[in-house]
Amino acid sequence: GQILIDDEAADTDARTDVHAGPSEPRRGLRGAERWAVVASALTSIVFIARSAFTIDGKLTFTLFDDAMISLTYARNFARGDGLVWNQGGERVEGYTNFLWTLWMAAIHAVGIPTQFTSLAVMVTGALLLAGTVVLTARITRHVSQRPVAAGVAAWMVALSPPLIYWTLRGMEVGLLAALLAGAVLLVVQLPQGASRARLFGLAALLVAGVLTRTDFAILALVLAAFATAWCRPTDRRRVVVATFGAAGATLVAHTAFRIAYYGAAVPNTYTLKLGGIPMVDRLDRGFTVLGDVVGIELLLPLLVVALGFLLDRRAPTAVEQLAGTLLLASFAYVAYTGGDAWEWMTMPNRYIAPVLPELAVLVGLATVKIAHARRPAGSTQLAVALVALLLLLLAVVAPSDDHGRQLASGKFLLGAAVAALIGLVALGIVLFASSSSRPLRAGVLGGIVVLALFAMPAYQWWRINASYLDGDQRNARVGTQIAETTSPHTQIAVVSAGGIVYFADRPAVDLLGKSDVTVANSAPHLANFVPGHVKWDYAWSLGKLQPDLVMGTYGDPEAAEADLRRYGYERVLRSVYVRSSSHDVDVAALRRALEQSPADITPATSR
Repeated sequence: GQILIDDEAADTDARTDVHAGPSEPRRGLRGAERWAVVASALTSIVFIARSAFTIDGKLTFTLFDDAMISLTYARNFARGDGLVWNQGGERVEGYTNFLWTLWMAAIHAVGIPTQFTSLAVMVTGALLLAGTVVLTARITRHVSQRPVAAGVAAWMVALSPPLIYWTLRGMEVGLLAALLAGAVLLVVQLPQGASRARLFGLAALLVAGVLTRTDFAILALVLAAFATAWCRPTDRRRVVVATFGAAGATLVAHTAFRIAYYGAAVPNTYTLKLGGIPMVDRLDRGFTVLGDVVGIELLLPLLVVALGFLLDRRAPTAVEQLAGTLLLASFAYVAYTGGDAWEWMTMPNRYIAPVLPELAVLVGLATVKIAHARRPAGSTQLAVALVALLLLLLAVVAPSDDHGRQLASGKFLLGAAVAALIGLVALGIVLFASSSSRPLRAGVLGGIVVLALFAMPAYQWWRINASYLDGDQRNARVGTQIAETTSPHTQIAVVSAGGIVYFADRPAVDLLGKSDVTVANSAPHLANFVPGHVKWDYAWSLGKLQPDLVMGTYGDPEAAEADLRRYGYERVLRSVYVRSSSHDVDVAALRRALEQSPADITPATSR
């Protein structure tokens, strides 16, 4: 009888440890967490290796096109020309990741060859991903003493396709995710005392986050509010200074720098994406994007979290409230801006990806709640309903290939496979709900959750590799060909403004206006609203600036063709044009070089 009483007491503790308040986590990683770090490292190595290619027999690496824009700014800064897109050109803030661009400049400053600068950025991203795995595990262990919670959270981050993709393709997402996870860990530790080191660390992370992306200030505001609410009353003034004060001062200082250096209070990219765009158009597209994210891309983890709360109906813990608020804040930002330009990749965009470690914490805690639920009443019916719903959704929503074309064949089988994996999650709840071995139940359930979450993304990754990698590699080759067939002062006009300009190392005109104030302030073309891709002004870019070479056009092809003829341009090949009066382009050599490129020079968003 005493054994039964003790077992029941232990079971009660197991079910309530998520709500028992924070516990000081062990410094070292546990088994499942260590393996998650190893998995993160191995995944990064494979991802980077699969992105390698050759140009003229030389091993080369490149990044996502927007990251290559930042890389161009960084190279010019390292050369001593300032944070500008064109050497000696107008000062325009055509990047949105100040601190990340400075890190890219540091990479250039050490003299790494052009073909390997992207590799250095990707290695940095791999280290950031591994660090985020560790931080996510520590956050989860601070809330729950159950190893499976931290294990599930760590593996979710280690295998998260959006985090891996956006980070290793060179975007600032990995840095933001690491900074946010570090800040969350320090905030959840504040009730134990606001030591000087803890406050300094939190302030430094918030400052770095706001300097990386200005819109990080939204997440910094959430963190500051929770930190102020959770800390001891005697520490409140110092916490306010370290959070609200540090983030606010950074925002003011960076704005002052922008005004002094660029002559504008906001980045040119902000003006390009939001200026003149009606709120109704942004919200319409933004909520459509959120529907895909919540209803398809993040449906399974959100269902796991919801099921955890359904089976354990107590109020969310403070940490769950913080993680949920950060996730909702990122959702609200996506709705406000209209989303990103790359939603066809069918994964959470680069605005949501940095907050996915916090979602991983929620899933880890939910797994513990589900595994230790005393009465999983109705879970069988819920499992059947979930499987039926997912079968319906995935039967009509086909996975897409690298160019967004629908896969007509096999889509039902693929959808059924994913739904079957999701069914295993629900089945695991039912089968292990009556098990006497709660750790075994939690461990098996956690494994099924991770497997179901990443089976389809892993399949997609192996099938198509990184989305649009072929386009970025083509742009690198085209840029190299331009460098070989033009004089150094040849000016090129581009739609894909990253890889071509970086590898060509030529002054450039940005037809879509990221680095052009006139285009960014022009009237938008709203027939097909894609953020950052609705403004162009050929009268200015081609008629006034008169670049020597035009590498692709955007919008109505017939209207663009007419404008090009009007401004004195002749077609070289496909969508490549040269100004008739230019003497800086070896047209014959360029044509021969471009004939080696298998596809047109068009941006992925126009497909």
